[in-house]
Amino acid sequence: ERIDVLQNGHIRFTQAAALNDPFESQPCLVKFKTRQYDDLLTKAKETFGPDSEDVQSQLFRAVLVEYAAENYQSILGHLFAMLCVSQVSDNLLMWSHYAESHTGFVIGLDANSTFFAPSDANREGLKAVQYSRVRVAMPPGGLRGLSDDELAVANDHFFFTKSVDWAYEREMRMIAQPQKSDLTINTDGELPKHLYKFPCELVRQVIFGLKTPLHV
Repeated sequence: ERIDVLQNGHIRFTQAAALNDPFESQPCLVKFKTRQYDDLLTKAKETFGPDSEDVQSQLFRAVLVEYAAENYQSILGHLFAMLCVSQVSDNLLMWSHYAESHTGFVIGLDANSTFFAPSDANREGLKAVQYSRVRVAMPPGGLRGLSDDELAVANDHFFFTKSVDWAYEREMRMIAQPQKSDLTINTDGELPKHLYKFPCELVRQVIFGLKTPLHV
């Protein structure tokens, strides 16, 4: 059912919320939310007095901070989408999970292609995912005020770090901006599908699964 990838030369970059890891690109926000709430409360009391009704309005803003934290993946999906690929083609679990239990196919791509090189739309290029036993945490003060080097580290943590539970996938990924996709497909009840055109020479092999039907 995904033969259209080869027929049309378009491949999907997927939003974090549409991936199968519920923690995808979502750092732990406990310290961040606590810091934001405390800062708002302290500033409100200093400005209006500890018993002022205006303090309540500032606490309402804290609720908005909570809402934004809970919808982090959704907000992120408007800014970034990811192409997720693997360094291996023979992992049995991945054939079961991603290729309809060995009835599908794997597309082998040329990792040295300029398609995967850094560009204006994709600053990082293709990079290997790192696996960690510790969940990444948002800095208590958020991302504002971080240096370029600190932002680069945060970027690696948020987009290129996953739990060791996924280490068998040996994943590599590339980040792109959804608004720069070549084709967007909107469907009811689902996130938009952002497709990007790739050159035909990117494809080096197609591997059919053990249970691929003979009539295909």
